[in-house]
Formats: sequence, C-alpha cells, structure tokens
Amino acid sequence: MPVSLLRLFLRTSLGTDSVGDVLAGAASVLKAAGIETPQLDAALLLAHTLGMPRERLLLEQGRVLNSNELSGFEHLVLRRSKHEPVAYIIEKKEFWSLDFIVTYDTLIPRPDSEILVEAALKRAKNIAHTLARPLTLLDIGILDIGVGTGCLLIALLRELPSAQGLGVDVSVPALDVAGKNARTHGVLDRVQFIKSNWCDKVEGKFDMIISNPPYIPRNDYTHLMKDITDYEPYTALVSGEDGLDSYRAISRQVGSRLKSGGYVLFEIGQGQAEAVAELLHENNLAVEEIKKDLAGVQRCVIARKMN
Repeated sequence: MPVSLLRLFLRTSLGTDSVGDVLAGAASVLKAAGIETPQLDAALLLAHTLGMPRERLLLEQGRVLNSNELSGFEHLVLRRSKHEPVAYIIEKKEFWSLDFIVTYDTLIPRPDSEILVEAALKRAKNIAHTLARPLTLLDIGILDIGVGTGCLLIALLRELPSAQGLGVDVSVPALDVAGKNARTHGVLDRVQFIKSNWCDKVEGKFDMIISNPPYIPRNDYTHLMKDITDYEPYTALVSGEDGLDSYRAISRQVGSRLKSGGYVLFEIGQGQAEAVAELLHENNLAVEEIKKDLAGVQRCVIARKMN
C-alpha cells in the first residue's frame, strides 16, 4: 500500500490520530497484508516511534500523534506490510529478557533458542557441583560457533558472572554486532570475538561449546515465509542439500576443542535430532539428551566428551 493510501486509511477510517485509533488502523493494514501478528506488530512499531515501552501504550490510548510521529509510524507500518521483520525495522529483538541489537547481517534471535541457554545452564550447574564451587564463581570457558548477534553467549555470560567466552563467526559485520551487544550488556571484558570458519582459527580447549548453525535444507528454503527469505541472511540459514553440512563440519572439530568432560550443545531443525546425534557419536562424543522446545519439537542435542 503506498504511503499516501496508508496515511488516508489511518487518518480517515477511524476518525482520529489518537494512539488507540491509529493502532487499530495499522493493525487492519497489516492484517490485510497477511501479517500473522498484526496487533502486536503495530504496537511494537508505535512504541518504537514514540520512544516508550509497549505496555505504556495502554495508558496513552487518547493521546494524539503529531504530524512527525504519524508520518514516522506510517513509514514503519508500510515497511512491515512488505513483510520486513519488526526486529530489522526497530533494530532490536528481546532474547532471554535482554534487548539485542539486530541488523540485516544477523539472524533474528528466536524464543526457541532460549532452550539452548537453559540446557547450557543446567550443564554449568553440573560442572559447579563436580568442582564443589558456587555457580557464581564458576570460571568456565564457553565457545559459541556462529555467534551472530551474540545472544546465546551473552545470555550465558550474564548468568555465569565468572565465565569467559569466545564467539566466532565468518561474518565480520555480525561480529561487530555481537561486540556492541556484549558492551551493552556489560560482558565485553569477559568475551572475545574472532573471524573463523567454524573452529579453524580457534585455539585452546573449552568446558562448553554451543552452536545454532545454519540447518535448513536448500530445497526447503523457498518454502519459508517471505519475512525470512526476503530479509534474513541466506548463509546463516541454509546448510547444504539436507541441512546437515554445518553439523558435519563442526562435529569433526569440536572434540579437539573440548576439555575432558566438556559439553557440546547444538540447536537443530525439526527432524534432525537422530542424524545430528549420529554425527556426534561418530566423532566420539556421547549424546546425553535430546531436548524438546515448548511446542514439543526436538530442538537441542547435548553431548559430552568422556575422555
């Protein structure tokens, strides 16, 4: 919908430029464009436009937007109507109750990935128990392969205040984003970021290795939502014909980068658990658990180096 038509719809279909009416108009526009969560997305965009928490909008229903605010909001709604993800429009996404900077160079953090953080924290508690050390003093080393925004590694470092982290990615712009997020969340002094194709440039051994690598089969890519295919980086999504190329490469390398007793945790795509578990087993890593997400989908494979 052209900007002029969108503005006309927002201003005349409901009669006023108040927060409540403009939100309803924007939600109608987004619904007509096929957006799955039109009310939520409209609220996120308006809150961003007005520089306030989304929850505050409930108290501002009668507030009238000025011309600059309305024009700015209309522009954002137009972008979303073309299926540009909200996270890219407002340049942030919440993960693990933290806001992360997001750019077109990074995947958008997703709630399903929080299961990887939960599983890693459980293993950190196991290590702390073995060492008879409080979790807050657990000075373990964590490697994040394909770090992206840094959301997984930074969330863990926030929960483990004595841990140290290394994040690697083949994308320099993504590493820059991760560094900014680490600074924002106060962990920059405990983390390093380096350019590396998987573990090629990684030195030393770690207590824990985490990774949410590309795992979409090439032929499945074209069937994804426009929000993904038109905007998110292809190389961070697709991994060969069967979606397993990343796991093959990483599984061959992680054993030599893990300390004895250390853990490796992979996020996986639907239906990939058995194949990924077998790859880890072939590389002498003992699979401990396959964890499901809230939808009941097998989402995380956890393995351990036993010697």
